[in-house]
Amino acid sequence: MLIKILSKLDRFIPRISVVLVVLAIIALPLAAFIYEYMVIPGRHPVDRKVFNITAIGNDHGIWTLQKVSGLNYWRKDPVERLEKLSFEKGDKVTLRINSADVYHSFALRIPGQRINKTIKPGQITTIEFTAEEVGTYKFSCAHICGDAHTKMMAALIVVDNKIPRTERQAIEKEI
Repeated sequence: MLIKILSKLDRFIPRISVVLVVLAIIALPLAAFIYEYMVIPGRHPVDRKVFNITAIGNDHGIWTLQKVSGLNYWRKDPVERLEKLSFEKGDKVTLRINSADVYHSFALRIPGQRINKTIKPGQITTIEFTAEEVGTYKFSCAHICGDAHTKMMAALIVVDNKIPRTERQAIEKEI
């Protein structure tokens, strides 16, 4: 009797295999998408300001807030250049930085701290700090990463939360 059941199952094995392969082809990219867009961003407390930054060296030499992939990396001007990030005094800030191409180094001097972290392609480097003093702080790439390495500069602007919003916007435009 067991032999009869097993012989009937032999007919279904190819069909089951096809169904399992199709499910795997659908499930793996879906799981990766869910992990990247829902699980990773949710790891930071609600009270933090989180910025996802991508470094692009070679011919571009930019920091950007846009997601960089093979689709937009090879264009002449692939993404929007990050000029400045602004937040209020006392904000807890998390920078999640990755590289689209080569090794970079995120260099930032803020009062009481000097931050210099290596950014590896395919890995996310997290930098956390509290914006304690009002001012403009430049950050750059400190690792030679290509012909446009010298263009990789931007600013972090910490504004006083007691200043009215219109004055803060005027200060940010000046920079």
